[in-house]
Amino acid sequence: MSMFAPAVAKPTLASIWSEKGLHGVLFLLGEVLFITRPLVYVLFIRKHGVRSWKPWMLSLAVDFAAMGILSFVTNGGKHHILSSEETNELKRRKLLWALYLLRDPFFSKYSRCRIENTEKYLNPIPLVGFLTAKFVELIIGAQTRYTYTSAS
Repeated sequence: MSMFAPAVAKPTLASIWSEKGLHGVLFLLGEVLFITRPLVYVLFIRKHGVRSWKPWMLSLAVDFAAMGILSFVTNGGKHHILSSEETNELKRRKLLWALYLLRDPFFSKYSRCRIENTEKYLNPIPLVGFLTAKFVELIIGAQTRYTYTSAS
């Protein structure tokens, strides 16, 4: 009996290609794009700055490309059947698109103005105005902190 356990073969692109075909490789590509998107975003923020549209647009484009590839591959379960956990993960990723509304430069140019105008409009209403002010405070706090750490 050997002291060393037998080596377990790690999946490679060639093995995925032979087992799953083109759809397996595309599925893997979609996952790689989704995983590397935050890195691309941060690198472009470092190069162009937070207020630049380039990191925001590139991150959104990579997100859409990854989701487009995954949607093509899964296509209603014809090519690649997803588990319930994988389906829930894809839904969660689609919900993350809403966080693009909280990232600069989109937030400072569009979202913040609309949110503050809504707050001014609802401010005269006694309870609603108070709750709206607190909600706006939370959104602005989340925008300055959360969107650049957890939601990148």
